[in-house]
Amino acid sequence: SLNPVNLTPASMQRLFGNVVCATLENGVCLLTPPAQQWMQQQNNSMNGGHCEGMAVLASFIYTNTVTPAPLGAATVPEFELQNNAALQSEIAYWFATQATLPSSATEDRNQNPADVLTKLIDEFKKPNGQREEFVLGLYKPEYKDGHAVSPYAIDDRGDNIFWIMVYDNNFPNQERYVEVNRAANSWRYTTAISPSAAQSEY
Repeated sequence: SLNPVNLTPASMQRLFGNVVCATLENGVCLLTPPAQQWMQQQNNSMNGGHCEGMAVLASFIYTNTVTPAPLGAATVPEFELQNNAALQSEIAYWFATQATLPSSATEDRNQNPADVLTKLIDEFKKPNGQREEFVLGLYKPEYKDGHAVSPYAIDDRGDNIFWIMVYDNNFPNQERYVEVNRAANSWRYTTAISPSAAQSEY
């Protein structure tokens, strides 16, 4: 089983700058107690999964904002997660951004399915580099069993049915979609909270 590299003092320094370092000698950051505590809280929250970090990183690689080579492979399909500290650390870094500004201020749980669909349609009309990138958070009622996926296209199926095409990091190499019924203002998706869990409808 994978025992991943999550946030490290170097990751914290990258996120917040030298302010998190109690001491900084030869480029090595010794974290302040509050920074150490925050890092540990984030790492503990990753015990439930790294989907947010994977979804953000996948979107950035897809739009050529991040190149895969420094993370251990020339192309994404060649990535090996096991024993790849650079990739594991990068996933953890992007996971943690959901708890920092500006990302933490952009989460919007109040949009209905039709609003989300319209926003994505509008953004996907723009070329890469000019459009806003999104992570789509999916939850069961009462915000249970959350999962994050990377939307990348819209497929109009007719009769007010649209597929939001997504990369689901629990199901690599599979074409997946969130189905939105614009007329009913409803959505459905079947996934799992982790690759080893049983799938269920969201």
